[in-house]
Amino acid sequence: MKFTKQPATTIIDVLFALFLSLTCAILIASAFRYAKFLTTKLDQTAEQEWSIFLIQLEHQTLYAKNVRIEGAILKFDGLEDSFSVNTPIKDQVYKSVALKRGNEGWLNYSINGGTNIVLTRVTHCSYQQFPNYLKLFVEFSDGKKRTGVVSLGFN
Repeated sequence: MKFTKQPATTIIDVLFALFLSLTCAILIASAFRYAKFLTTKLDQTAEQEWSIFLIQLEHQTLYAKNVRIEGAILKFDGLEDSFSVNTPIKDQVYKSVALKRGNEGWLNYSINGGTNIVLTRVTHCSYQQFPNYLKLFVEFSDGKKRTGVVSLGFN
């Protein structure tokens, strides 16, 4: 008995191949759309992290004393409790704070030997001090360079 291919089988094969190729095309398009969404979301997160970092640093340096740059480290004496500004000057407690880049690519506060990570993915950080403000130059691991200006308050 000799088997012959029937036209119905050929149409089924073509429809199945078309179904598979369309499914693959839809999945690939969805993957690209999701990747673009994630990239946008990560950029927004990095922008928020930068903004929060600048706000936090300005809050720290607003009532700081002895703001100085030593090599690649920003050092200052900050209030232990930033809300203690209303307390009498003789009762205010200052702590030594250093803002430096760690080995892991983090920019962190070093307070009495402990660390507090404030900015991630940093490859280079430098500072420039002026009488009333401080300028930061930060380069991130993705190659983006940011410049920030922070008020020094009332030294």
